[in-house]
Amino acid sequence: MVKVIIKTLYCFFSTSALMNAFLSGQDIHYWLLALLGYTANDDVPSILDQYQEKGGKFYLIIDAFDEHVYKPEQYNLLLAQLVDILALYRFSSWFKLILTMRSFTWINKKHQFNITEEKWFIRFLGDANSAINVPVFDAAEIRQLALNINQNENYNTSADTSLQFSHPLYFQFYYKQNPGNFTLSNISKASTYEMVAAFKLNKVYTGQNAADKIQLIRGLTEEMDIENGNFTVLRAKVNSLVKHYSQAYHDLLSVGYLIETNKSTGLHYNVYIEFINLHFQNNALAELLLYKNDFVFNEFLIEDINRLFETNGQKVAVLQWCVMYAFKAGQQYNFNLLTHAWLSPTEKADLINFMGDMFTEQSATPNRNELLSSFFQHDCSPELFNYFFGAEFVSIKYKRTLQSLLKFNLSDRKRAFLYTALALIATLRLDLSELENGISKLRSLPPESFSRFAINPIKCLDAIYSYLKNGEIKREVAHDLTKFYFNPPKEGNYFTDTASHDMLFLLGAYTLILFQKPLKTLRYINALEKNYKLPKLCAQHGYGYFMEMIKADSYYKLARKEQFALTYQHYHMLYRQSPENFTDYMKTVFYALRIKVDLNQKDYSRLIQNTKAFMEIAGQHTLSILLTLSMIVNNNELINFYPEFYKNCRYELAKILREHGLAKQTFSPAIVSCN
Repeated sequence: MVKVIIKTLYCFFSTSALMNAFLSGQDIHYWLLALLGYTANDDVPSILDQYQEKGGKFYLIIDAFDEHVYKPEQYNLLLAQLVDILALYRFSSWFKLILTMRSFTWINKKHQFNITEEKWFIRFLGDANSAINVPVFDAAEIRQLALNINQNENYNTSADTSLQFSHPLYFQFYYKQNPGNFTLSNISKASTYEMVAAFKLNKVYTGQNAADKIQLIRGLTEEMDIENGNFTVLRAKVNSLVKHYSQAYHDLLSVGYLIETNKSTGLHYNVYIEFINLHFQNNALAELLLYKNDFVFNEFLIEDINRLFETNGQKVAVLQWCVMYAFKAGQQYNFNLLTHAWLSPTEKADLINFMGDMFTEQSATPNRNELLSSFFQHDCSPELFNYFFGAEFVSIKYKRTLQSLLKFNLSDRKRAFLYTALALIATLRLDLSELENGISKLRSLPPESFSRFAINPIKCLDAIYSYLKNGEIKREVAHDLTKFYFNPPKEGNYFTDTASHDMLFLLGAYTLILFQKPLKTLRYINALEKNYKLPKLCAQHGYGYFMEMIKADSYYKLARKEQFALTYQHYHMLYRQSPENFTDYMKTVFYALRIKVDLNQKDYSRLIQNTKAFMEIAGQHTLSILLTLSMIVNNNELINFYPEFYKNCRYELAKILREHGLAKQTFSPAIVSCN
């Protein structure tokens, strides 16, 4: 009998070693014992009893126990033998079986380990159904890695950034793409797409089975029920396709691109194939649509996206992948066709912010191709330029998006519109230094740049700046705007329906509010309705949405309660129908309108609720917060009914005035709102 002298024994095998032994006809149990120096004639139970008495431990470790590497029948027979070994020693505390495998292997095969699950320690992080087979980085680890690479920046990683870089491979790809200027500050969605593209290049488009992988991905994607938002494929439905591209299929499973999930029951065989994450899925959907359209970005591609993704949330992501492809393939001059895409304001905001990041990053690429260099050397087309404009998009990201247009060789007229829009964003954020800088840039342009402007943006912005900074009201601009609505220009292209003109005319309306003459504001809007266009109140038209809001503000100040209540009802119905279509700034002004309704009706309990919701939504739309709080604080009845709420509002108002360098007298009781 063999004398046991080892206290703890580790046996480490790869699955391939076990498979080789199995295929040679050996019983895995006896093969393992033979490796330990025992024969079939030894009294194995007695040996193991002695081993246990001496406090010994036996760890059997099997690496890469994944089903996709082997033929199913071979893998299942090997699994059956392993389960038999596990059953034999299931009551032995000294015996431990450790398996490493991809998560989806465990998900699909765990029912065959007919030992209670309490016996298993499953090393999953977070979601037990996750198919990530390596531990993900947490926020602290990402920050430490980033500091190790670049110690010159102070990283405060956001939740979105942590999620993007939690997968170690994505972090690696991003570092390889940005070795000299590595930073995690202001990571964009365009950067994320570049990482996904790098993954696909390295793991799908390379190797001997690359062509088969592409055909398989395309075939699987074609079987998806896109219109109904079902992006899983029943294995039985595509079994012939999987068998034809068997090696490619196993490769895609092994690299973590596809996942196969067994959800069979006693009544149904339900094995599903799907992409391991949304990025891979949306990329594959976009590639399929491009393939069917001969890889041309045109109106037919846009029509397909409109039709297939009308009711599901993947539309923007698929469109973004198509835009990135067109941009890299030299088809960026077709971006004018994006006006044909059916997008809500929130979807369009997502798209243009993505494009802005893409323009910024690609224009800074030192070795970009000649087509991209030529693209930025030309002026931006009027259609694409106007596609980026809209007050509804105002946010921090939108500022970066507009700045990306400066990468083009713009005409002075377009630069004038662009500087005006950036100054408006600065105004809404109460960034007076940025507003002053925008005015300075406008003044630096040649005077002829403004020759076809119906409203002079410099005078309007200067009046707003003077009022915010010093409480000064400049009458000259009021004279110009009054002259405009009494005698609008009759000749020239002053009233061409464009998004940049929308912005200009909204600026004029906002400027008029400074003069505390709501009738003047209504006359101005009436002149625009006659000479420009009627504002259409719907979530899809930012100009109409905000112009009607300014009209409602005028009704509120004039105490036209019926007109004000009717306008609010229209907004209320619109919001109830599709709140998801409202951008943050659209929601901000809507809740400000609700607060006016509460003040009008003296419903102060509801006012408190709506003010709380407003403050949560408003974010960095600081001017809206300031004006709404001013409106509340100027209501003296609140002091008696809700003194604590009134005190809090006064505190927040004083804080904004102090932090932004505004004098308290700037906001007198007469000026109570402008959102």
